[in-house]
Amino acid sequence: MQAFKFSWMVILPGAIVDKIRDKSDSKYDAAPIMLPDGAKAAEGVRIVSGLSGAQVVVKPWGKETMLSKNPEYTFKKIEIKAGYETSLQYHKKKSETIIFVSGRARVVFEDIGGNLRCVDMPPGSIFETRPPAIHRVVALTDISYYEASTPDPLGEDVIRLRDGSKRPDGRIDLEYR
Repeated sequence: MQAFKFSWMVILPGAIVDKIRDKSDSKYDAAPIMLPDGAKAAEGVRIVSGLSGAQVVVKPWGKETMLSKNPEYTFKKIEIKAGYETSLQYHKKKSETIIFVSGRARVVFEDIGGNLRCVDMPPGSIFETRPPAIHRVVALTDISYYEASTPDPLGEDVIRLRDGSKRPDGRIDLEYR
């Protein structure tokens, strides 16, 4: 199966860019890209080429690469190795939107009756979750997806109901070294 591929660019209003410049939580500092005709991008446009300095967080199931983090949203690429799964979890405040880009994934979620259900998610599929929906992503093959979410600055919003590595709730500081 061919991977779903796309390029991306973040376009933000100038006021948000000013906040990011002053109080950025990003763990990389990308050099600006010169436009082909030598022009400069308008205020509020940020274009990044390459992620050599991006924060990568190694997890028991794979890794997360932080692409953008600011007061309005967080955007990251998540890669999970075949046969692994994220925690069965929910959030008190955090909402997530996921687009699957490669591999075969399965999402486990709670239905309206409180039962856990599964649905296979081919590349190009989108999954959204809002608090306090229970959910998990299972990698049937190596998978990658992009996740946009509301920010969780302290990493304390995840409540793990089941975790294959017996990790506790919240941010695991050892993963962020």
